[in-house]
Amino acid sequence: NASGGMNLSLIDENVIIYHASTAPAQVWKFVRQDNGSYHIINQKNGKLLDVYWAKDESGTNVQVYEDNDSIAHKWFIYQSGNKYVFRPACSETRVLNVAGNSMAPETNVEIHELTGAEGQRFDIQILDHYVNLNRPLDLGTDFYAKINASGGMNLSLIDENVIIYPD
Repeated sequence: NASGGMNLSLIDENVIIYHASTAPAQVWKFVRQDNGSYHIINQKNGKLLDVYWAKDESGTNVQVYEDNDSIAHKWFIYQSGNKYVFRPACSETRVLNVAGNSMAPETNVEIHELTGAEGQRFDIQILDHYVNLNRPLDLGTDFYAKINASGGMNLSLIDENVIIYPD
C-alpha cells in the first residue's frame, strides 16, 4: 500500500498504483526465500513482481512475470520508520518506486535510486482472512474430514439438506 490510499495493482502485466481494494490484482502473496528475499506473487495471475530484464538502472519498469528463478523477482524488504522499502536482488542501490513520487491512480511503478522519498516507502497490510476464488486449493485426491463452520458449528446432511448444528 503506497501512501494516499493507493495499492500496487496490475494493468495487464504492468505494475501501477490504484485506489485501494482487495481485488486479486491488488493482493500479493509473500513467500520467503532461503536468502532472506521474498517472491511477491500477484493473486490475479500468479506471476511474480519483477524488474524488467533485471536491469539495474533507475527508471526500469516493474512488471509481473512467470517464475524463472531470476534475481529480477527476488525482493529484500527493509523497515523505514513505520513503512517498508523493497529492494530487488538485481540491485544494491535501487528500490521500488512510484514514478515521479506521484499518488495519482495508474501511476507507473519502477525501480529508482534510493532517496527516501515517500514514493519509495510502502505499507504492508496483512490480510488474515483473504480468500482468492480464482485459485482453488489442492487438498489432494482422497481424504475424510469434518467441515467446521466458524463458532464451533458443523455442516451436516439431514434429509438431503445441508444444515449447520452445534459441535
